[in-house]
Amino acid sequence: AENNQYVLDKMREHFWDGKTLDSKDLDMPFILPVVGNHEGHPLDYDNYDDPDSFFKKRIFPAFESLIGKERVQDLSDKGFYTFKDEKRNIRFLSINSNVNNLYNSHAVASPTNPLHILNNIAQTLYESENYKEKVIILTHIPIADDSSQTVFARIFKILMERFKDTLSCSLSAHTHNDQLKFYRGEDKKHMMMEFISPSLTTFGGINPSFRVYEFSGVGEFRNYVQFRFNID
Repeated sequence: AENNQYVLDKMREHFWDGKTLDSKDLDMPFILPVVGNHEGHPLDYDNYDDPDSFFKKRIFPAFESLIGKERVQDLSDKGFYTFKDEKRNIRFLSINSNVNNLYNSHAVASPTNPLHILNNIAQTLYESENYKEKVIILTHIPIADDSSQTVFARIFKILMERFKDTLSCSLSAHTHNDQLKFYRGEDKKHMMMEFISPSLTTFGGINPSFRVYEFSGVGEFRNYVQFRFNID
């Protein structure tokens, strides 16, 4: 937890101007943290149904200065939080990836547990549809991947098909590789694209890399710029 707080402090030092997500004059840039699988203790474990879990007691509170107490509570209770960019009518939906982590023993032991989380995501997408918002999914573990929970992935793809006009794309990572994933519906038509960014580490013998994504003013994906550091 101390190391995570150090990272957050450094991010604020370089990128944050002191405003919270609820500041009325908020403009880009702002920081939206995404919960991955390496923050847990032990690694890859999160009993997201336990009100006294390590994440809820030690990790999530570190996000309060970035996203506010109410969104931290949503992350704890619902398994995700959202932030709406009012100027652009775009909603970001950041998921606790441990509900979709194949190596999380709690999720493996009770694979249908995320159903209440998926139900809340569906309700949020329905509301966004009514407000004609574009929704950008933020998740560390890709929605449907070799390390994803089968039940979660299958149901989320149903949500993709239902809300394909509302969902802009998904931004994820985890694999340490530079990837694009195209999701298609039962009719084989394109539903949504997932951009899987590579890692800032050299794990797997790859060059450290990160991306800067570009969107239109209404949340439609336009382009991304890839930066790499050559370690050869």
